[in-house]
Amino acid sequence: MKSSSHYVEELALADESGVYDETCGVSNPAALIDAYVAMFLECGGAVLKAGVTGLVLGDAGWRVGLDGADDLPADEVVIAAGA
Repeated sequence: MKSSSHYVEELALADESGVYDETCGVSNPAALIDAYVAMFLECGGAVLKAGVTGLVLGDAGWRVGLDGADDLPADEVVIAAGA
């Protein structure tokens, strides 16, 4: 769960990046994603770019099959594809 200071940092970052317009819509989605990735990395996260080749739910959780990389264990999986 994010602390309140993370939300303040997030809003300040969005304001500095100029990604929100006067209607609070996202005027620059790429800049917003870049800002989220930078914040994620600063918090100790890692970004892995690979194609997903499979998804299996077992007793120990999810196993995500990746193209050109070792399978990735996961407690939870979000599928955000299409559109």
